[in-house]
Parts: sequence; C-alpha cells; structure tokens
Amino acid sequence: MSDSQGQPAERPDGEPGGDPGAQRTHGLPAAAVFDALGAEYERAFAGSAAHRASLDRLLERLAPGSRVLDVGSGTGVPTARRLAGAGHRVVGVDVSPVMTALAAGQVPDAEFRCGDIREMAWADGEFDAACVYFSMLQMARGEQRELLGRLARAVRPGAFWQWPPCRWTWRR
Repeated sequence: MSDSQGQPAERPDGEPGGDPGAQRTHGLPAAAVFDALGAEYERAFAGSAAHRASLDRLLERLAPGSRVLDVGSGTGVPTARRLAGAGHRVVGVDVSPVMTALAAGQVPDAEFRCGDIREMAWADGEFDAACVYFSMLQMARGEQRELLGRLARAVRPGAFWQWPPCRWTWRR
C-alpha cells in the first residue's frame, strides 16, 4: 500500500507501510514467504538447541494431556511433534497453507488450522499452554501487544507460556 507519491502508507498502528491486515516479511505477505520456504524452513530451524531446551522446560511443567496452542506452527516440527508425542493435545495455527499441509502430514496426532492468528477467536481459558516462537517477529509492536492480550485470555489461569527468545517459561 502506498500514498500518491509511491511512499509506503502509514498503518493505523502508526508504523509505516502495507496492509494492516497482513503480516509482511520484506514487503511480501508472510503466507507467501513461508509458502515458498516450505520444508526448507524446518531444515534451517528445527535443530535449534535453544528451541529444544525451551520445549524441554515446557514439557517438564505440563500436566498430562494438556491442550497446547502452537502459534506459527510451521511444519509442526519440532514443537507440535514433541508436544503431541508426549501425549498433549496440540492445536497448531499457521498463516501458510503449505506449512499447514506439511504439518498435518508430519504430525497426524495434532490439529492444524491455516489462518492468521490475529483473526482467530478462542474461548477464554481454552488452552493449558501457548507456544509462540517466531511468528510475532513479523508483526508491528501494536499488533504484538494486541495478540498477547488475546492469547492471555485464551490460556487458563495458571497456564504456561513459551515465548522465546526469552529464556524462561511464563505462568499466567
């Protein structure tokens, strides 16, 4: 989106550029970027020691059969796969149809939904935990604040949050 001089228009949240309804990565909608990356994204990031360590911390704290929201689930590996493999009920959400299809094929014990997390409605306290790894990096700060508020309502009181790059697990 641009103004009449071809300059990026200001978004309603005061940050420059683009369609306020679409996550953007280097000027492209996030879905298009992650559709193009597909399985390459998994090969690049699934082996992260920091990611494994954060999942270990979360798994130590979850009660058996917890319902976990995986925001920006990508291909489902490693987050949804590890959580579902440990017996948890995982709902993964990703904006990329390609990533969502890969995830559904790789982690059949989890549920995956394709869509923009900012537009999805969740019941208050619907989840016992939420994981948010990289998906908020493409959002403006105002969008991040709004989404965190919505996610805080979607997890029950006492629920756990895994939100790297932080090195801790938060408890609501």
